[in-house]
Amino acid sequence: MRPNSRAALQALIKAHGAKPKRRRSRSNESPRVTAILEALTLKGYWAWRANSGNHIIAAQGGHARAVVKGAPAGTPDILVVVPRDVLVPDQGRVALSAHTIGMLGGLEVKTETGKQRLSQKKWEAKAKRHGVPYALVTTPGQALDTVARWARSGA
Repeated sequence: MRPNSRAALQALIKAHGAKPKRRRSRSNESPRVTAILEALTLKGYWAWRANSGNHIIAAQGGHARAVVKGAPAGTPDILVVVPRDVLVPDQGRVALSAHTIGMLGGLEVKTETGKQRLSQKKWEAKAKRHGVPYALVTTPGQALDTVARWARSGA
């Protein structure tokens, strides 16, 4: 079996528990994720694309090289740290002082007709049990409004 053959690649995938990528229509979800990330960044939020699942990284020449474990299945498309200003008691004083803390939130990007997969619903339920805000969004404006609401209210 040639090292860069399809059979060798399938054997590597099977050995490491990675699943080959299914070809499915993303219904223009990726450009939406990019636009939302750009909008969040322009507003000063710390946000990033969360890649979930296992990924095979090919070496030069097309040889399968390594399997990298991504975020758990169902992780939202975008994770964002939402700054919140809170008042806390000063050490040994009666006064309160303002501090900024970061709160993690998850944004799942969908098209107008997109639906959550079961793994995404499970991630959402787990996040909510742990006090992590989560929302389905379709546009940059909706994402910005959601994150701003989280910053004001705490969730």
